[in-house]
Amino acid sequence: MRFEIPILVALTAGGSIASGIKLPLTYCVQVIPEVISGLNPDRIYEHARTKVCSAGCVVKVSDYQSKGREMGIQIIDEQSKEMGAPELSSEYTKVLDSIYNTALEKCEAKQLGETNICDVDPAQGRKIGQCVKRNMLSIVFDQPEAFWSILTTKCEEQYRFFSNEDFLISLQYANVLVNSHPQVAQGVHNHSYFRSDPMTRVYYTLLYVYGVIGTPEERDYVSKMVNKAHRGVRGRNYNAMDPKQQLWVASCFFVASLTVQETFFGLLDDQSKEVLYKDATRFGTSLQVPLEMWPENVNKFWEYWNHEIHHFEVTSAVLHVTQDVLYPHNIPLWLLFVPPIARIFTIHWLPKACRARIMEQISTMDDGRIVLTQDKGQSYTAQLLYLIVAGYIAHTVYYAYWGPTARIPGPWLARFTRLWELLKVSKGHFEQVNIDLHKKYGPIVRISPNTFSISDPSAIKQIYLGRTTLMKSKFYEPFGDPLDPNLFSETDIKKHAQSRKAVAHLYSMSFLVTYEGSADRCNVQLCAKLRDFARHRTAFDVPTWMQFYAHDVIGEITFGEPFGMMAKGQDEHGIADSIDETMAYASRMAVIPELHRWVSWFGRVAHLKTPFHNIQKYILEQIDARSGSDSVGIDFLKKLLTLREDDKIMQLDIEKTVGNNIMAGADTTAISLSAVIYNLLKNPGTETKLREEIDTLAAAGKLSNPVTFEQARHMPYLQACIKESLRVHPAVGRPLLRVVSPEGLTIAGQYFPGGAIVGINAWVAHYNEDIFGRDATTFRPERWLESDKEKLSVMEQSLLAFGAGVCTCIGKNLSMLELSKVIPELYRQFEFELSESEGAWMTWNNWFVKPAFECYVRLREGV
Repeated sequence: MRFEIPILVALTAGGSIASGIKLPLTYCVQVIPEVISGLNPDRIYEHARTKVCSAGCVVKVSDYQSKGREMGIQIIDEQSKEMGAPELSSEYTKVLDSIYNTALEKCEAKQLGETNICDVDPAQGRKIGQCVKRNMLSIVFDQPEAFWSILTTKCEEQYRFFSNEDFLISLQYANVLVNSHPQVAQGVHNHSYFRSDPMTRVYYTLLYVYGVIGTPEERDYVSKMVNKAHRGVRGRNYNAMDPKQQLWVASCFFVASLTVQETFFGLLDDQSKEVLYKDATRFGTSLQVPLEMWPENVNKFWEYWNHEIHHFEVTSAVLHVTQDVLYPHNIPLWLLFVPPIARIFTIHWLPKACRARIMEQISTMDDGRIVLTQDKGQSYTAQLLYLIVAGYIAHTVYYAYWGPTARIPGPWLARFTRLWELLKVSKGHFEQVNIDLHKKYGPIVRISPNTFSISDPSAIKQIYLGRTTLMKSKFYEPFGDPLDPNLFSETDIKKHAQSRKAVAHLYSMSFLVTYEGSADRCNVQLCAKLRDFARHRTAFDVPTWMQFYAHDVIGEITFGEPFGMMAKGQDEHGIADSIDETMAYASRMAVIPELHRWVSWFGRVAHLKTPFHNIQKYILEQIDARSGSDSVGIDFLKKLLTLREDDKIMQLDIEKTVGNNIMAGADTTAISLSAVIYNLLKNPGTETKLREEIDTLAAAGKLSNPVTFEQARHMPYLQACIKESLRVHPAVGRPLLRVVSPEGLTIAGQYFPGGAIVGINAWVAHYNEDIFGRDATTFRPERWLESDKEKLSVMEQSLLAFGAGVCTCIGKNLSMLELSKVIPELYRQFEFELSESEGAWMTWNNWFVKPAFECYVRLREGV
């Protein structure tokens, strides 16, 4: 066991949280910025150029990255020696090499291409040198994540001590122990700038810590530095160079190390304690403490320790410094939550003698809970709450910057909170936001701390079609009752499969023929309404009327009668409005699904009506009217009631299945049908080809009136137009999220730990140029007819308009039946024209991406 771990972290932890500031405080980070800051930028490029040219070499600037950087490191090494810095170890040289290389890639050297390095103008070379230095400093100071990545990769062995964040709360404890010594506290009180600038003080403490555990050269370097600083710290009764006082400080390091080790990793046996004790001696012997001053073993040490801790006088300096350590001033906002956490552990860990005499404002209850007295105004409950909140913040910060997915790019705010996603969702255009994110950041993008959007086509199979199916995330729960999920909101794979299996045959292709009559009756009614609009030359709201049509079809298929929306020209039952309100709630609550259970519970307690109430009322009325009657029908409800009579499903199953039909069956079809009409209007050539296919087949007697689903399925250009409309405007505009299983999963080259939430937005997949070509933004049905078999297979797999895998929309066939039957009827009889007042294609995304536009319609000649 390497006991440097508890020793080091016991000292460093309190100044950071979750390794949050270990980067700028390490010795490596102390030396490297100093070396880089002292570089002469004129020499960086010129020195390499001189070496190359004097040797008669011809080196292209494009090769400079591999040739020149080696020389650049030599220059850095030479100049660091001139600065008096310690000789760089091979580990540091690797770090500098990576930084230099990264900086060079950003500079103009790469833009000079094939130019011989000897022919580059010296002024230009100096400019490149300045750029290299500037970017090296930028990497160190402005890009800590990138620098830490380089550092941990190149110096992994040396800096592995800080890999465990459990230690990151004990620096405060070590400092209270150190300053319980009255002479040490007096020196700190009179000379230290900890009160005014605690972060800088922590910085130099950690510089010493890293130096002590480093090479002999590094230890010598920091020892000289610390001795120089200590020489001026002296007064009437204190002297920072006094070996006795330094022995006390080093002893506190050992006690803090041991306490952390045994608190978080279990009690040590005697032999392990001796090893830890021996390692701790270097914190004293590196300064003025001779080895013979150290107690010879752990038992002797505790004799020394108990004698000292019980005989210290409590002075005003001790109290003032302790106060400053426990309640530090002038710390960064992002570290404000650290002291309260550290205080709880510090007070709990302090020896009773120290706590009783120094911590007058703190008492410890018999059960071990820590309570601050009223002058601090904080109860145990308040501190516990503070600890919970602070722990959550600490975990979030740690996960954002050092977790396994920390390197995944995305909006900065999305690293820490789901509020960024909630804000974007609330603006109603998340599908476009999602597309833009991938254009900016690449194939994997963070949209919240633990949620990731993926555009890589290979991910579709892994996420939705893999052998081990990923479960739906809690994202879907707000779309149903948390106590009794429906088919869509159910996240448990087995329960979802059972529910789906019970009714799946009702949505199968073999059952579709029984629904064609319902679709035909609604098609006739829609065409009659369009004739009225044509006769009066009135513009009509296409998406609204397509929604009326789709709802009436669902009503016919589900209940045996339409909702009457087309007949009355309005949503008399308020069904469409209820769906819109439900989706507005669910789409936002899905970002923070944990709240849904509480909101739902409150609604029950307060007897509040949900937006779904109107739909539920209508469903129950229909079930009551049909139950026990001798009515004969082939509609959905009749078939469900039959299944109930056969004890294959229950009453609640009927309510949920019928509810799913209404909630999802109409909007998806209406949106897709509206998209077909709009995109054909915007592409007259495509519209002409579709009409030609319809007219040709009709003239040949291959299209009946009305068109059958079987006939429509064999109309290649019609089906290509439908697919292309589903591609350019899928009904759903949010990623279809899944939870990575506990063992983790590598997707598109990125490892995701168990519990990470991943998904693909159909809009992102459908506009992916790697799948659909450079014209992915163009409406071109021909792509579905011209592509070879392999390409077509990839496009088909990437078409996510109805989802994918075991959770594919159960009503997909039903929607395709409606689209395939109504489109030929519309384009056989009518011609459409965008309204003059029609502006840009407007959409609003509340899960469903609903469009808005108006059209004029007229009868075709000869109809």
